[in-house]
Amino acid sequence: MTEIRKITVEQYYAESNIAELWELYAEESKTKGLPPHNPQRQVYETMESMNILHTWGAYDDGKLIGFVALLVNMVPHYGLPIGTLESFFVHRYYRKGGTGIKLLRAAEAHAKELGAVGMFVSAPAGSKLEKAMPMWGYRHTNTMFLKELT
Repeated sequence: MTEIRKITVEQYYAESNIAELWELYAEESKTKGLPPHNPQRQVYETMESMNILHTWGAYDDGKLIGFVALLVNMVPHYGLPIGTLESFFVHRYYRKGGTGIKLLRAAEAHAKELGAVGMFVSAPAGSKLEKAMPMWGYRHTNTMFLKELT
C-alpha cells in the first residue's frame, strides 16, 4: 500500500533511489531550451528554512516512488499567498494506484493551511499530466512560453 508522508529536504536527499527518480523526472519534464536538470540542495534547504518550500514523498514498502515539492509565497500582484508545485513526479510503474492524486491532495491541503487562495500546477504540453489536471479539479488558465536567453 502506498503511503504519503511529509518529508524534509534532508530526508528527500537521503533516499537511496533519489538519483534514479530525478533522472526519470528530468526526462519526462525537460523543457527544450533549458539546461539539464541540476537540483540545488542548498537552495531547497534555504527555502524550506524560510517556510516557503514543503515536500512530500510517496512510498511503497518503504521505497520512495514519487514526490511533490510545494512553494507557497505571497504574490505581490494579488497580495495573497498562492501555492505552486515546483516539482511533481510519480514513477511510471506506480501511477495507476492514485499515488499522484494523493500527493497532489496533500500539497493542496497544506497550501490551504498556509492561507493559499489557489495552487498552480504546470504540466508539459501534451503530457498525461496535462490531460489529468482537469479531472482533478484544475482548469487551464495560462499557457507558458520560453525564449532562450543565451
